[in-house]
Amino acid sequence: MVSVLYEESYEYLEYSLNPGEKVFFESIRLNTAPVEHWGNSLQRLSYFLAQKSGRGVMVFIDEYEAPINCAYENDYFNKANKFFGRTVLPGLLKSNPSIEYAILAGVTPVAKAGWYSGLNNLEIHALHRRCSIFAGMVMFTEAEVLQLRTLSEVSRPFLVDWSIYKDLQCELVLDDLKAHYNSYLAAGSISIYNPVSIMSAFEQNSIENFWVATGEYPLLRRNFSEDISALNVIEALLSNADVLFELHDSVTFSISALDVDETLTLMYYAGYLTKTPTGRFKIPNREVMVDWAKWIIGGAESHTDIFNICVEGHISTFAEKWPNLMQQHLDPKTVAKTRGAVSFKTPERIYQVYFLGLIHFLRPKGWEVSIEPRAGGGYLDIHLISRKKGRAVLIELKSSDKPEHIKKDANKALEQIVDKNYRNQEGLPNIRILREYGIASYHLDSCVKGRYLELDAQSRWVEKDDPAMPI
Repeated sequence: MVSVLYEESYEYLEYSLNPGEKVFFESIRLNTAPVEHWGNSLQRLSYFLAQKSGRGVMVFIDEYEAPINCAYENDYFNKANKFFGRTVLPGLLKSNPSIEYAILAGVTPVAKAGWYSGLNNLEIHALHRRCSIFAGMVMFTEAEVLQLRTLSEVSRPFLVDWSIYKDLQCELVLDDLKAHYNSYLAAGSISIYNPVSIMSAFEQNSIENFWVATGEYPLLRRNFSEDISALNVIEALLSNADVLFELHDSVTFSISALDVDETLTLMYYAGYLTKTPTGRFKIPNREVMVDWAKWIIGGAESHTDIFNICVEGHISTFAEKWPNLMQQHLDPKTVAKTRGAVSFKTPERIYQVYFLGLIHFLRPKGWEVSIEPRAGGGYLDIHLISRKKGRAVLIELKSSDKPEHIKKDANKALEQIVDKNYRNQEGLPNIRILREYGIASYHLDSCVKGRYLELDAQSRWVEKDDPAMPI
């Protein structure tokens, strides 16, 4: 990255460097410099630019948290901190006469070992800070999104033949943009949108997941692996509910795992959570929700077609495929770690969170997903409904204490849907087709039992043979 910066400055600085400076400059530009030269390479570049221009240099640093998280996850944080926190950043930003001012965006609030702990005169402007002069400036406001949408339409005729202009009209509506990229709040009241995603959506005239393309935030897996209270938090967030935790002013990285509040604090400052007007926290929008789901299910997102089968295909096919998916993609450490004897049950929350991560991919197809909604005489584990198609899916999950019990427990889960009156009409308005599943699991082993029902003329659910449905 530093070599790229030097390359971009080469033409501007080529004839202003003395011979010694040119040797240093070329070694960085060509990536041949010894290790000891890289620590002050950015400070030297600021000096070269200031000397040439006769003005102080403005420094902008974005995506600041990415190398911190990577170093922590891969166990070289102390080494990286020594290089960046004691050499690179202090040399560039502390007492550097070549600098006019600097802005660091996306700063993770890391204490003690933080890479900016050695800097002076820092002003911190968190997104939720009510008196911040930058509120509403770091992202697009709704008014700016509407203006950009208009500009994206007006500018198109100058880029293409007028005869195809009509085909290139911006078809994106505000409600869709809001659902996918909005729900961030600045200063507690200003609604803002992710600028990277908004600009990409207008350029491509398509709503996709642009900002979270990397699909990885390693702190989540590292710290939530076996904490049941953390699993409860994740389950609530994935079901689009809000949660409450203590937002720390700073977090100290250490060898041991961070606690739930510390991890969620880092997730908030990285943009994967937003603060609501009531002071609680939630996943901000659909785009970010996709990444949360991917973190939970690992590499299983390529197999999400199994849930098309679950909601619209043969029940027998889903019952056959689901145990194989569990075996292949559910982490053995997650379902058995620190549980001692093999007879100990895996907490049902683990299966619920994993299941919820997978079925999230049905949301774009019009399926509403909820966890443990009140239904009839109790609480149902998972409830899927497509109002447009008039179909619903009820799923009851069980964790077995022995592998030989999973078939019995799957049948028990299926019958519980009837015993607890989960299929009552009040909870299924205008639904004509219903699928019910009882799923039992023991560590990585699982069993699925299911049935297909239709509502008859007397508003009674009648079990029928599972028909072939278009997927």
